[in-house]
Amino acid sequence: MNNGQLPNLFRTGGGWNRRHQWIIDAGSLGSATEDFKPRNSVSNAEQYVSAAGSRLVPAEHAIHIANSAAEAVGVIRTAGLPLPAEIRIDSSIFRSLDRSLATPGYFVLSSNSVYLNPGSRFFAGGSDGMAHMARAAYERGWWSTDSPLGPVLHELGHAAHWGSSQQAYREAQHMLLSKEEGRMVRRRLSEYGSIDPLELVAEVVASKLTGFLVHPDVIELYRRFGGPRL
Repeated sequence: MNNGQLPNLFRTGGGWNRRHQWIIDAGSLGSATEDFKPRNSVSNAEQYVSAAGSRLVPAEHAIHIANSAAEAVGVIRTAGLPLPAEIRIDSSIFRSLDRSLATPGYFVLSSNSVYLNPGSRFFAGGSDGMAHMARAAYERGWWSTDSPLGPVLHELGHAAHWGSSQQAYREAQHMLLSKEEGRMVRRRLSEYGSIDPLELVAEVVASKLTGFLVHPDVIELYRRFGGPRL
């Protein structure tokens, strides 16, 4: 368990894909929602997620992941988006992936489940490591937000996309970004969002729910691919 303090983060910026402000209080993963306050017991996170209408299946020594999952659930619920059936803190599903250590989360459509990978480099460093890696990934343009809640919100964004409209999700699965659209998304949202329409939708959800402005051209694509209403 790593319950170390995080530095206060305050950042504003000009142009698109910049937020008005995002503040993380020292000593916790944040104040994104007033409904959930991180605790030293996984059971608090389990109870909160259950009350929100989902299920958290935690792993040992993963308090910082359980807290971030519950806090992200609070953000999703406040936005009025549907939640997955469950959130599992479990590395087993990631062992079959080519880059298992680099993958913090995964949405499994067949069970409507979000898996969070305690063995990933993102989660391995505890709360401080999450904040550092999120900032680094944002600064190099890979992620659309520098919030440590970003990767969890991204996966919950996939679940919200599916939960809002299964038809829209399945249609987006079979669509592609043009080369021009991909370049625009890399420039105005994130490189990860330029992979395909499903990743674009999830990156927009993570970005918007952590206070960032998203360029209208990206929002137009988001709507075309059936992104949930934010």
